[in-house]
Amino acid sequence: MTSTATLAWSLSPEASCNSSGILFSCSAFIGSISHPFLFRGSDCSYHTLIVETGCVLYWTLRLTYVLYETINCTIQYIWMSRVVHYSFQMQTIRLLIADSHEIFRRGIRALIQEREPGWKIAAEVNDGREAVAKARELKPDVAILNITIPPLSGLEASRQIVAVSPHTKVLISTLHDSRELFETILDAGGCGYILKTEANRDLIIAVKALLSNRTFRPNW
Repeated sequence: MTSTATLAWSLSPEASCNSSGILFSCSAFIGSISHPFLFRGSDCSYHTLIVETGCVLYWTLRLTYVLYETINCTIQYIWMSRVVHYSFQMQTIRLLIADSHEIFRRGIRALIQEREPGWKIAAEVNDGREAVAKARELKPDVAILNITIPPLSGLEASRQIVAVSPHTKVLISTLHDSRELFETILDAGGCGYILKTEANRDLIIAVKALLSNRTFRPNW
């Protein structure tokens, strides 16, 4: 393709329909005018200058395109984060707390009321079977289950809750931390877990992660 034809094509609507097309058309035109056969008999230093200028312009366009894509992705990420944040504010998040220790339930309730006053504690229970029954009845957004809650374990209660209320996300509370535990919780239908000793730091973050259809594990 001659330099004149390349220039004509690079200015056409087909080549200018998107940023990558513009980049390709410009680089193609630069390559055509820099071709050594077009400069037979001309001054070598002039040819070198044209080639170097073309290379500088080409890489400038490449870097500009990369910068454009980076800024575009960053803007989309910030926008989606805002959308998720405002969606949490607009809807009432309903939580089920299941733990055999009243002091832990009380602490979770106080933490949520302090930091997320728009969220609602739909129910508090102290055993696994009642947790499943309340999940079936109330269909909460998130169920926070102690892994050792009797008479059902938190894992078995998780399996039954996601069966009777697929909408409900299950978050397990435990004193142990391991990759094997995380995989076991996922196999039981849960979406993650928090350490009881770190609930003050991780609880709200974990619930928001689950509401965004993500999993949560401490210290990841």
